[in-house]
Amino acid sequence: MIGDQLAIPGSYLMGMGRIGNFIDGQIVGSVTNVWWAVQFPDAPGFRHPVVLYDGAKNFLILGLLLLLRRSKPARGILVAHFIFWYGFLRIFVDLFREYPTSLLGIATGQAFNLFMSVLGAFLLFWFSRQPRKTDETVSQTSVDSKPRDTRGLWLKRIVLAGLILFSLTLPSDWTQDIPGRYGKRHAGMHYSSLYPHIEGNIPTKTK
Repeated sequence: MIGDQLAIPGSYLMGMGRIGNFIDGQIVGSVTNVWWAVQFPDAPGFRHPVVLYDGAKNFLILGLLLLLRRSKPARGILVAHFIFWYGFLRIFVDLFREYPTSLLGIATGQAFNLFMSVLGAFLLFWFSRQPRKTDETVSQTSVDSKPRDTRGLWLKRIVLAGLILFSLTLPSDWTQDIPGRYGKRHAGMHYSSLYPHIEGNIPTKTK
């Protein structure tokens, strides 16, 4: 299953991406006075390095998936674990993050975290009913395999492309107001039809 193949490298890349977010001063946490608090260039006060919390979460998921892969789990189990643990653990990580926008009455990100947790739990239940992979079944499948149905493959590609495009338009002024937040440090940024200007309370540095 392609999702199982992508779950492990995806966890690693997302963890490294969060380190990049932190280096560039993106995704600030809530104001705090803990000793490990940091000061971001575009937000006043000392704040939780929530992006590092999320990166640590992704690397933790990476370790879990590597251990699970050694047991040769049933088809879909790895991606189901990734979806569940990514959403469930991020519920707690995002308690230290500021969300100016809301969806269904709760923070935008938390709404999707809850959705991923429920979806992941359902997929874990669903795929756990499938038989585990063994060397014999893998070799037998490769011998008896038939030509794939290209129509079903194209449908999966369309669904994947739709999910990617949907994630690019999530309603968050923290992620979409890039020129307003980072334009001073990165010249040449401008608003576009994909990322239009969103009115919101963007924190600015005080004198």
